[in-house]
Amino acid sequence: MILDSGYRWHGGGTTLFGVILRGIRFRPARSLVVFLLAVATTAAAVLTPAYTDAAGRSLLVDELTSQDGRALQLQVVDVRDLDAGPDDPAASIEAVAAKVAGAPALDVYTDPVGFLRSGGLVTGGRYDARALLAYRENACAHLSMIDGDCVAGPGEVLISERSAGEQQVGVGDTVALSGLQAAESEPVPHTVAGVYRPHDPEDPYWGRSGYFGHGTDSGGDRHLDALLVTDPAALLALPRGVRVGADYRLDVAALRSADVTAVREALEGLETPPDDPAGIALAVDTNLPGVFDVVADGRAAVARTVPPVAVPLLVLCWLVLYLVTTRLMHERGAEIGLAKLRGLRRRSVVAFAMGEALLLIAAGSPVGMGLGLLVVEVTGRLVLAEGVGVAVTPGAWWFAGVALAGSGVALTAAAYRTVRRPVLRLLRRVSVRRRVPAGIWEAVVVALAVAATAQLLTGETGGMSMLAPALLATVAGVVAARLLGGVSRLRHRVAARRGSVAAMLATWQLARRGEFRRMVALLTVAITLLTFGFAAWDMSAHNRRLAASDQVGADLVYQVDVADPDRLMEVVSTLDPDGGGLMGVMRTTERYGSRNFTVIAAQTDRMAEVMRWRGHDATTLAELSGRLHPAAPDPVSVRGSIEVTASVTVAEAERPLQLTARILEPGRSPRNVLMGDLRTGRHDYRVSLSGCDDGCRLVGIGVARYPGDFEDVSFAVAVERVADADGEAEGLLTTVDGWRSSGLTPRNVPFEVAADGVGLTMSATGVDVPDLIAEYVTAPSPLPAVLAGDAPDDDPSAARFWFPAPHGAPQHYATVATASVIPRGGDRALLVDLEYTDRIADAFTSLGGQTDIGYEVWATAEAGAGLPARLAAEGVTVTRTLDRADLLDRMSRQPSALALRLYLLAGGAALALAVGAVALTAAAGSRPRGYDDAALRVAGVPPGTLRRAARIEHVHWAGLSIVMGTATGLAATWLVVPSIRLVDGVASGALVEYHVRAWWVAAAVAVAAAALTGTAAAVDRWRARHGTVQRLREGER
Repeated sequence: MILDSGYRWHGGGTTLFGVILRGIRFRPARSLVVFLLAVATTAAAVLTPAYTDAAGRSLLVDELTSQDGRALQLQVVDVRDLDAGPDDPAASIEAVAAKVAGAPALDVYTDPVGFLRSGGLVTGGRYDARALLAYRENACAHLSMIDGDCVAGPGEVLISERSAGEQQVGVGDTVALSGLQAAESEPVPHTVAGVYRPHDPEDPYWGRSGYFGHGTDSGGDRHLDALLVTDPAALLALPRGVRVGADYRLDVAALRSADVTAVREALEGLETPPDDPAGIALAVDTNLPGVFDVVADGRAAVARTVPPVAVPLLVLCWLVLYLVTTRLMHERGAEIGLAKLRGLRRRSVVAFAMGEALLLIAAGSPVGMGLGLLVVEVTGRLVLAEGVGVAVTPGAWWFAGVALAGSGVALTAAAYRTVRRPVLRLLRRVSVRRRVPAGIWEAVVVALAVAATAQLLTGETGGMSMLAPALLATVAGVVAARLLGGVSRLRHRVAARRGSVAAMLATWQLARRGEFRRMVALLTVAITLLTFGFAAWDMSAHNRRLAASDQVGADLVYQVDVADPDRLMEVVSTLDPDGGGLMGVMRTTERYGSRNFTVIAAQTDRMAEVMRWRGHDATTLAELSGRLHPAAPDPVSVRGSIEVTASVTVAEAERPLQLTARILEPGRSPRNVLMGDLRTGRHDYRVSLSGCDDGCRLVGIGVARYPGDFEDVSFAVAVERVADADGEAEGLLTTVDGWRSSGLTPRNVPFEVAADGVGLTMSATGVDVPDLIAEYVTAPSPLPAVLAGDAPDDDPSAARFWFPAPHGAPQHYATVATASVIPRGGDRALLVDLEYTDRIADAFTSLGGQTDIGYEVWATAEAGAGLPARLAAEGVTVTRTLDRADLLDRMSRQPSALALRLYLLAGGAALALAVGAVALTAAAGSRPRGYDDAALRVAGVPPGTLRRAARIEHVHWAGLSIVMGTATGLAATWLVVPSIRLVDGVASGALVEYHVRAWWVAAAVAVAAAALTGTAAAVDRWRARHGTVQRLREGER
């Protein structure tokens, strides 16, 4: 011991600080453990705020990169003087720019482009249309002149190539412009000075104003691309509505390191009222505040996990440090007693007792802070958004200070009893019983855990429920410690009866030594937290995969611009003739009640290979494909002409009825072709078909009332033969039930259609309908569908129902299966076959050109490689790409995933701390245990028996910890996870699956078992080193 080795105090040449340093060197192993625990405590404390800050910056980067570039641009507009344009346009632009430049926080916005613009009505072309008249600085550098020069002063304009073509105007022609806000203003003539084509209409240079909106809007108004001028004074010709402003690009890289709060406040301050002293009134247009709101919500979601993660982890660190320093203080009791005998003052005794540990804790704090920041840096590089690293924030310093202060309190509590003991007890190493029974503290913890569990079961998600995993883990540790004592005593009696020496020795040690119970308690808490972290993360990952499949539906989805479903299926079949990698899809959405209802029409014969659908493997999808696409006759094509032989028994009408054929010409809507007056008896009816030289689809045959006749009609017709220019159409009339009343027929009209395999009969009595068509069946009716959610019907549980189809008329559907969600459709959707949907629609109208229909090509990862170029070669333009893998990657950085990853890190840190405490406890007890082993060997106990006894000890304390920790961790998962958002954008409910894969639990157990196995091996080596017979010599104990 130090005082027995000749060290002197003040006045003797050695200071107290020197004694403390020599004490640290005298106990290098113990000192190293205390230092490492101090490092771990500070690292665990700093980890949480540093990770939360990095997660918030990762959310900002992801949100910025997911936004369209124009959405993040800043547009600042002077909204003064709506009745007249600015007197000096250039000065007005400079005033706007100066206002922005006056806010240093807005340096993240660069490359200002000043502009003047005004909405106007353009006349003098082929039709009247709306357009922007605009000046933009340096516009000519972004235009290609097709005709004329890029110069347009007052009374001149530059017009786009496509708008010039539509308006049939060119250089030298005149168009007239009038302001939209000046109803009485006279149109101002302007000469077309040039025809331009923009280099890139999507170039950020063009800002947020939408200069190239040629077309017709939803209200039916026609628009031209912007009419541009190169002299700002040219806009003064318009009497009203001229706006002056500037567009700015956002420097995303600069924003990453900027003060987001300052940027937000600067944007808010940029808005100025009309009575501003500077004589300027600005309106600000940018999506950046919305991005900040999303990021702030995400930061708050991650921050909500800080208390339930940081508090238990810190408490665990302090508890381990307390236990370790308590053990060290007990070992140093004799030294402290000698210090008191030397007559040291109380203050000096306290400094001598606590100095070593306090110095080690102080030295370990900065190292721990660096370690915590390093862990966050590595984590950021591995799992956070690209370029996101660690930053030292005030929160990190504050948590480091809390960790240091808490460590000091733990050390003080550990040293208090030892320092206050009498000298005699210190020198005799007499243990002192606890004054406060442990059962009181255990009861408090159990009560808190019960309260937290009750809150969870009643649906509360705040307050004590946030600490439920840690409280349950603590209760499990207490129970495990109690179990160890009870089970060990019971096993000892059994071993004694059986005469098993190894089991007797092991169970006796487990029952009598308190450190084993503390070890089991600590390990159970750590393994519980680790299992909870692993299980919660796996649930989140599983649900992220499901959500990605729900949102994308395949490995890759390409939204395309294609004419109609026929063209889509043709292109898909051309690019993937074997059907193993591509699938065409049509999406439509209708309102039902207060929510959207989506219809997904897919090439169902391909979905087994392409579709990614929760709960459906390839076998299930193949079986479902057969139910959605039952066999049906192919459409019949007629070429050149159509001839029908029919027998008419009844033909009653005010004016002659007409036999009619419904024909679908490729690329057009179907039309009815009159074949002649309906005459009683058996007759041939024939008509030539224009536009059908290459074939047209025969949709149906029927009877039409004479135009202008509004009286009721009756008829009975039997069709015996149908032929075209190539001869009789085979199989058309020989299919039983191959004809039915067309969907155009009102459901309350008694129109009878029958097909008996010999011919087609049609009859109606007293009906008031212009056309009655018998349709050749090429698709099942009702149309088979998979339904997600309630049926869009008055009866939500209806198996058959009518719902608007893409062609605009009600379609009869039959539910052949139900699902919680339809990929790309959601939880209120239908999945039907695309080919049959298209065939049914063809009987009504052409789907080409309908703007409310979306077309997509779904692809596997292998088939999707290079697909946009192959689609372009077929004349199909890809407008947007959805990548399931990319979506999963972004989901892994959403707030919910970032928060759960913090639980995972905390579980790992808790296990590392617990294993370290166990290793230290075992190291500290290796000398007395080695002495016991040596005595037993002298008494005749074989070394093999001692090794078996050690293994039994390890199995009991490690096995009980693993079993209790794993079971409690899983129980905590099932209790707590339903109150946690596992995937952002998906509320807890039917779309969330609380499923843990067994291998994740096995992984947690394997990690814990590996750590404990290594610790047990080290314990055995320490005991063997100190368990020699020579240890029994006097003074070696």
